Amino acid sequence: MKIVSPYTNPQTWLKGNFHTHTTASDGKSTLEEVVGLYRDDNYDFLSITDHRRLHDGKCDFAGKMLMIPGQECHIAREVEEFEYHVVGLGVTRQVEDQTTGQAIIDAIVAAGGIAIVAHPRWSYMPYETFNALTGYAAFEVLN
Repeated sequence: MKIVSPYTNPQTWLKGNFHTHTTASDGKSTLEEVVGLYRDDNYDFLSITDHRRLHDGKCDFAGKMLMIPGQECHIAREVEEFEYHVVGLGVTRQVEDQTTGQAIIDAIVAAGGIAIVAHPRWSYMPYETFNALTGYAAFEVLN
């Protein structure tokens, strides 16, 4: 087996965040404050993904930073043994709570977005539940 370092090839590295909250859900800072912090730290892109609330990515004070539409979607707690979340990036409309993770992923894709399984370790998602999901583009390793 040959291991090749991704850092040895010339490429453009971008700095960004796909999962960020504001006071519109459980964040501690307003939209203006959050965007200002990332903009002033020279981030290339940011997605505001408040719980159950679509941010359309429109932001007059983002400067050159690309704002990506997004939201964090939920599995209805009364249906599953535990609650877990899926981030929808690039969605074109609000995605409502669904009864299963697969239904949320499918709804995100139907809304024109890509799905990222949010913090599976933090939510104690069982391996069997995670392994049964299809159609997501990524999952969070650390939050």
